[in-house]
Amino acid sequence: MRFLIIIALVLTMNQAFAQKKAYNKGLKLEAAGNISGAIEQYKNALYKNMSYGKAREALERTTTKRVDQLLQDHFIATEGNLQTTKESVNSANRIIELIEEMKYFSIDIDLPKYQVANLSKDRRLLSGQKISEANALIVAQKYDEAKSLVDSILISNPAHSQALEIQKEIKLALLEKEAKFAFDRKKYLMAFDAYQQLSELNPDNSEYRKQLEAIESRGRYAIAIVDVSEVYENISSSLKSSVIAEISGWKHPMLELMERGDLDLLIEEQKQSLSSLFDETSIPVPGNLKGIKNMLLMKVEDFSTDRNSDVAVQKVAYRQIKERTYNNNGDWRDRKDYQPVTYQEMTSRLVVSATVQYKVLEVETGRVLYAGKIRDLAKDEQVVPQFEGNPNELFPVESGRIIISGDKLTQYRSSFVKQGQLKSVAMLLKELESKIAAKVANDIRQNL
Repeated sequence: MRFLIIIALVLTMNQAFAQKKAYNKGLKLEAAGNISGAIEQYKNALYKNMSYGKAREALERTTTKRVDQLLQDHFIATEGNLQTTKESVNSANRIIELIEEMKYFSIDIDLPKYQVANLSKDRRLLSGQKISEANALIVAQKYDEAKSLVDSILISNPAHSQALEIQKEIKLALLEKEAKFAFDRKKYLMAFDAYQQLSELNPDNSEYRKQLEAIESRGRYAIAIVDVSEVYENISSSLKSSVIAEISGWKHPMLELMERGDLDLLIEEQKQSLSSLFDETSIPVPGNLKGIKNMLLMKVEDFSTDRNSDVAVQKVAYRQIKERTYNNNGDWRDRKDYQPVTYQEMTSRLVVSATVQYKVLEVETGRVLYAGKIRDLAKDEQVVPQFEGNPNELFPVESGRIIISGDKLTQYRSSFVKQGQLKSVAMLLKELESKIAAKVANDIRQNL
């Protein structure tokens, strides 16, 4: 107990020293005319102690100066005309962002109404500039850059008609690029999906329909899913069922999963030779399996569980303290401050992991159409904080800031009373199978 008290005292002293250091550095920067740098230092001092009155006053003073500077940059003195340069637009955004940021510190920066209206007008001008830039980028086929510009407009105005129109144009261009890429590389499932989306977005385009018909004329992929694992058979069998369920859920018009029937017996007879196909030196042997055109072979290479129980980590939070002091007028006043305290977090963790190899074969020729390997995991952990006092008096710290209100504070305090159990190995294994099955199925969709 004495050790924890000493740690808390050391932390309190360090915090007081750090906030004073940041405040003094801010004063020097302000005196040197570096208003932006001073603002950052005063903010740092307040992050460490939100009741630091001198830092708050200094932050309000320097922020007001900075807003005045930005307004001078933004407006032309003659007749108050609005600048339309890119620098003016950027200063308008910075003014609005700075005013919003100060609300965190309970500082209100007031602007005349005509200035607020002009700032809003300038933001509209910025959208117009971005639209022009986006159109130029589309002509240059720089679709990703154009998309970023349009997305930034829609974040502030989701109903912007020009931006929505360009967004659709970019989506069509990217889909056309994806469809052509897939078709040229004989990835017909991927090409089919892309051309189908294009047809839905632009049903009057006959070229998309022709490409879909060309792909359909090649016939459907008739595929059998085969587990060739020699160990971990229970896991691999369950994984196979998950992959079948995942692919069946697509209801893809170009893909047919073969009915089991007597297929299992036929596959079982050839299981040993099929398993050897995961040896890099082996050569696939062509053959014919009752109308199966393609075969997905899967093999669980390894499987493991890892359990760690009750790992203790020391954490720091803050507790609010109140002091009665005299103000400059000789009156009593209450002063709030935050004092660091320590507590422990106890963590229990369970991890289930597996590695799966898979290959897609063309049965008639024995050609490997696609091969891949996936290593993934599913995990669960329980973190239980332990504090000897009242946790409702604690305030957490995030990125150097003390959280003094809101949902994060509520969730933090409730974590001290929540109790739970780790998921079982069986539950995590089911989650892991679903994750791997989704990845295998998605790889097939993008590579067949």
